[in-house]
Amino acid sequence: MNRYKNILAEYHSGLKEFHTLIIQLTMNIKQDYGGLFTDRTQFSERLYELSSSIQYRLLSVDWHLQNLCREHAYSENKLKNHGIGKIDPRQHYLYFIFDDFIFNLISLYDYFGSYCYLAFIDHNEHKKMWSNLANAAGSQNNSFSYCILGKEVFKHHRNWAKKLIDFRAEIIHYKLKTGGEKRKISITKVGETYHAKYQLMYSIPDDLVKLLKLENCKKNEVGIDLQFGAIEIGKKSILSFNKLTKIALTHCTKNKMRFS
Repeated sequence: MNRYKNILAEYHSGLKEFHTLIIQLTMNIKQDYGGLFTDRTQFSERLYELSSSIQYRLLSVDWHLQNLCREHAYSENKLKNHGIGKIDPRQHYLYFIFDDFIFNLISLYDYFGSYCYLAFIDHNEHKKMWSNLANAAGSQNNSFSYCILGKEVFKHHRNWAKKLIDFRAEIIHYKLKTGGEKRKISITKVGETYHAKYQLMYSIPDDLVKLLKLENCKKNEVGIDLQFGAIEIGKKSILSFNKLTKIALTHCTKNKMRFS
């Protein structure tokens, strides 16, 4: 868990900020469109439900990411204890967890998209997802496509979210995609003592590296390091949610839908 503690700290800082921002945004929207925060309407009930779902999925994304780091540490320690020759089926678990991390991250996008669609496009639409929000943002046939939030949603969808969604669809429906794997023991001599370093290396699938342009991330001998890449994907996504939520707070609440 300490392998990439600095980038993990950045990710967790963004996660905590998003948690706070979505609560604040929910309160502002409720006051703008539904009266006091304690008043209950069909709109407010759905808004609260989506806000809670976002928080739940946020925790799920974080659980999978931390579980990926823990499982890597466990497998590497087992390699140290049992030697390099034995194939441990648990070593494949990291890609199971990584797939679930991506699935839950896209689910978070869908809940956030449904939340924003309900709040800023149509109060009667309770089950729109991220793709519906992105389509509305890019359609130019409604006011949302011209507001600052709509423009940023469309930009983020085109540059990042759509690529994650396409990758998720590919691995669910068409083709399994895993990265590289390598087990390595390095022997060094200090004085009269020999020291062995055991490494278990995994990489992000090449297709996702190309889609998201992750080439500058931390690399190992088989590609972009799986732990580092997953944390970077989580961090970039969460920071983007923070940016969109701040825009919504600044421009879309208290009846201040601004157009540039």
